[in-house]
Amino acid sequence: MEVLWYILILMAFSFFSRLIFGIGDSTDDYSHLWMVKERNRYRDLRQHEVVNTPLKGIRGYPPLAHFLIGFFPRRYWILAGKFLVVLYDCASVLIVFCSSYFVFRDFWHLEVAPTVGAFITALLYSSTPILFSVESRLKSIGARTLGGLFFTLYIVSFAAGHLYSSAWFYPPCVVLVLLTFITSQFATQNIIWVSIFLSIITLSFLPLILIASGLMLFLLPIFDGKKILYRKYSHFYHWFIPYLRKNKKNFNFDLYGRNSIKDLLLLPYHAIHNPRKAFLTFFHQNSFLIAAYSLPIVWVLLYLTVLHKNAPSFPSDWLLNYSFYLMMAALAVFILTSTRHLLFLGEAERYFEYASFPLNLLAVFLIFKFSTSPFQFFLGIFIINVTLVCILFIASNMKIFLSRCFEEKEPDLSELITFIKEIEKPKIITLPTKFAYTLSLFVDDEASYYFDNICHSSKGLAYMLDEYLELYYFIPSFEFFHEKYGIDTFVFSLKYLESSESKGVTYNLKELTEVFGNDTYWVGRYKKQ
Repeated sequence: MEVLWYILILMAFSFFSRLIFGIGDSTDDYSHLWMVKERNRYRDLRQHEVVNTPLKGIRGYPPLAHFLIGFFPRRYWILAGKFLVVLYDCASVLIVFCSSYFVFRDFWHLEVAPTVGAFITALLYSSTPILFSVESRLKSIGARTLGGLFFTLYIVSFAAGHLYSSAWFYPPCVVLVLLTFITSQFATQNIIWVSIFLSIITLSFLPLILIASGLMLFLLPIFDGKKILYRKYSHFYHWFIPYLRKNKKNFNFDLYGRNSIKDLLLLPYHAIHNPRKAFLTFFHQNSFLIAAYSLPIVWVLLYLTVLHKNAPSFPSDWLLNYSFYLMMAALAVFILTSTRHLLFLGEAERYFEYASFPLNLLAVFLIFKFSTSPFQFFLGIFIINVTLVCILFIASNMKIFLSRCFEEKEPDLSELITFIKEIEKPKIITLPTKFAYTLSLFVDDEASYYFDNICHSSKGLAYMLDEYLELYYFIPSFEFFHEKYGIDTFVFSLKYLESSESKGVTYNLKELTEVFGNDTYWVGRYKKQ
C-alpha cells in the first residue's frame, strides 16, 4: 500500500505540473500538425514523400509520435498530442521510481527504505527544471518526451544486463534503439553520442554493438530508415556546412543565433538597455546559461564531491560509475554541440534531459551516504527545483502574459484562409517558409506549397543554398520562383517582412499585384514582366 501511495503522489505531481506547464501554443505546433496529417494520409511508417508541393522529395522526420496522434479524430489532435506528451513523461517518472527501487533494494544498502530512496529520486527527477524547458519540450506535440522515455528504458535495460549478469536484457536495448530511431531526431543523436562515449570510457564494444544492431533493423525495408538518415546527412553536408562557409563574414544572418559570446558578455548591459534581448539570451539563446540554472542538481553534486570541506572519496561501485559515465557523456556531447559547426544538432542543453535520471540517482546516493541531514537537503533541492520551474513557466508564457496586459491580439488567420480558398489552384510560397505548413492545414485540396526542408532524393537540400538567404527567408526574386516552380502567390507575414528589412534585405512588393492585406499578412500575385 505504501508503494501505491508513493506512485500516486509521483503521478499526480508529474501529470499536473506538466499539464499546467504545457498550457499555450508552441511555434512548432502547426508544423507538427502538418506531419500528423501527412502521416495520417500515409498510414504507413515508411512513406515520407510530400504530395502537395512543387518540391519533389521527402520531409524525412521520424514518424512514430505523429503516427500515434493520427489515431485520434482530427479535431482532437492538439489535445491528444499534448496529453500524450505528458503521459510519456509520467511513464519515464514511473520507470525511474521502479528501477531506483531495485537499486536501493538489491545494490545500495543504505539506512533508508528502498521505497523512500526510490520516491525521492523520482520526485527530484520529475521536478528537474531541464525537463520544463522554455522551448517546446512540453508545449508542443513533438517527440521529445517519447524519445526520452525510450532512452530511459534503454539505459535501465543496459544496466540491468550488467547488474543481473543476464544477456536477456540486451535484445530489448536493440529494440529500444530502433524505436528511438523511428521516434525522435534528438533522441537518436543522443543515444548515438552517449553510446560512443560509453564505449570509449568503459573500453567496451557492447554499446556500439547495440547501436549498430538497432541501426541495421532501422535500415530494413520494413522501416526504410535510409530516407531519414539521408535527409539528416543532407541537412549537414548539403546545407549547414556550405551555408556557414558562404556566410562566415555576414553577421546580419545567423542560422540559429545561439551561444553568442558577445551577447553573453553584454547581458548586464542588455538587461538595462535592451531587456528583450537580455530575456532571449538568458532563456532561449545561450545553452551554457540555460544548463546552469536548469540543473541545480549538478551544483549539489559539485558541492558534495569537490567544494565541500569534508568531501567524500568516491566509492568504487559499478552503478555509481555508470551514472557518472552517463553524466560525463552528456557533458561531452553538450560541449561539442555548443560549438558553431555542430549547432545544427539542436540546442546543446537538451542532452542533459537524458542524463537527468543518473544525475539525480547519483546525488541521492551521495546525500544519503554522507549528509547528516539528508531529508532537509532533499527538501531544499525540491523547493529550488519547483521555484525554478515556476520562473520558467512565466518565461515560457511571457508573450501570453504581455498580450493580456497590453490587450494585444494574436494574429487572426481566418481572413487570410478565407481569401486563399477563393484562389483557384494557387501555388504558394510564404515568408517565413515554415508558415506554409500552417496554411496547408486549412487549405490543402487545391493548393500547392513551397515547403521548407524538403529533401530531394538525389540532390538533397543543396538547392536551399541558392534559394534561401537563411532558414525561413527565401531570396527576394519572385521571377525565379515563378519560372522554376510556377509560384504565383506570395504570402508575407508583416512581422517577418520587417525583420528581413532589419537584416538589410528588401522584398520589392511592387513587383507583385496586391490582392490581400491586413494588420498581419500581405498577399501578392505574380505578374509577368
